[in-house]
Amino acid sequence: MLKLKDVSKFYYNKGLISTGFTKINLELKMGEFVVITGESGSGKSTLLNVLSGLDSYEEGEMYINGEETSHYTEKDFEDYRRKYIANIFQSFNLINSYTVYQNVELVLLLNGYKRKEVKKKVLEMIEKVGLAEFKNTKVSKLSGGQKQRVAIARAMVKETPIIVADEPTGNLDTESSKDVIELLKKVAKDRLVIVVTHNIEQVEEYATRIIKMHDGRIIENKVIKKVEKEKHAEESKYNKITIGNKYRLGIRNTFNIVTKFLLIFAVFLFISASLLSEYASFEQTEYETNKYGYNFYFRNLSDNRIIIKKKDKTSFTKQDYNKIQKIENIDYIINDDLLLDNEFCIYNEEDIYLYGKINDLRHYKGQLEEGRMPEKEDEVILRIPKDHYQVRNGLDKILEKNYSVRDDVTGEKKEGIALKIVGIETYDDSTFLSGGIWETNFYLNEKMLEYFRKNINQNYSTIKSLFNGKYYISQIRKSIF
Repeated sequence: MLKLKDVSKFYYNKGLISTGFTKINLELKMGEFVVITGESGSGKSTLLNVLSGLDSYEEGEMYINGEETSHYTEKDFEDYRRKYIANIFQSFNLINSYTVYQNVELVLLLNGYKRKEVKKKVLEMIEKVGLAEFKNTKVSKLSGGQKQRVAIARAMVKETPIIVADEPTGNLDTESSKDVIELLKKVAKDRLVIVVTHNIEQVEEYATRIIKMHDGRIIENKVIKKVEKEKHAEESKYNKITIGNKYRLGIRNTFNIVTKFLLIFAVFLFISASLLSEYASFEQTEYETNKYGYNFYFRNLSDNRIIIKKKDKTSFTKQDYNKIQKIENIDYIINDDLLLDNEFCIYNEEDIYLYGKINDLRHYKGQLEEGRMPEKEDEVILRIPKDHYQVRNGLDKILEKNYSVRDDVTGEKKEGIALKIVGIETYDDSTFLSGGIWETNFYLNEKMLEYFRKNINQNYSTIKSLFNGKYYISQIRKSIF
């Protein structure tokens, strides 16, 4: 079932070519217990790696069930190993943090078996190798001989036709070595077992064939017991690992070592905290920058302001306002918020100029530092930063003075309107806004608000006139107060 015809293996390193083995001809059958021996460097381990598909070859042909393998790609050799080969290593290659059961189970989970299909097979195999009482014991607590038994159980549970073992007794004492070889001999009854060893005395009495190698060549191929078995080997069935098994193994690998888990968790927390801190810092910086940035549509950039509109873009009704007012954390509603996004300038004969935003007096919740609350329609409250140059000149020069309103586009005085500042609140604000403007606010009563509201709405309107049977549209000149 496994045949080599004039197979050679070469290694290339920096222009130099070395030989692993040369012109090997070999035919191995199911049921054989084949021992490959020879001194160190004779090529026996290299030959085993080629037979098991762990390494490729450069010359000749290797057949498995009569099929040529010289054209195999890396993926093909991976499939070959999963279908035909189970490895037993000198260093065991077990996961010490896993139990005996978990180490044997692992190979089946990786081969796509469902968990409910695995348990019975694993327990039976652990029983066969005499480790039933250690099934829940971590491998790190086992002796060398017991570990090798686990490795054999793991190889056997795959149910592949070929088992290869590279120095399986190299790390074991005499008694443990004998137990392991006897166990491999039992396996060889219905499989092909290939063992590489430098200690021929340990395995000679169990072997059906002994192959001796020297300097990359077979110098003796001695058949001790002829095996009459079918040449064809049944492939081991496998599937891709399931999503459930991936998650199961991921969780197991995370929690099976407490110290490792705590370390991973600490690193995770540190990285998460760092990323969140960096993100929060970035968001805070962007937020603070936006607070003082320029917006073409909205000049009032208060973080307490929420602007909403209806999906169908129709006007809000009284019922809509009532529903909104009932929402938790809603302080008040401004029906016509164009006032919030417009500013105006006032001045007097003493060359005092103040430029600020318009607010509804009913929404004022501050505390006056100087003056009183408005009593008349033309009286207003001023909220202004302490660092404002007009404040530094003295509040008495601002308070109880009459001011005219200026058209900020034409610079002309707005006739028919005058204001008096009767109360002032100052606050700490070291931020000097773009264009040299501080955040200054005027609080006006309803009548004065209505006046400004009409003027502001005109800036967003057009006039459609019918003259001599034709419609004419006139755009109102936009100005800011």
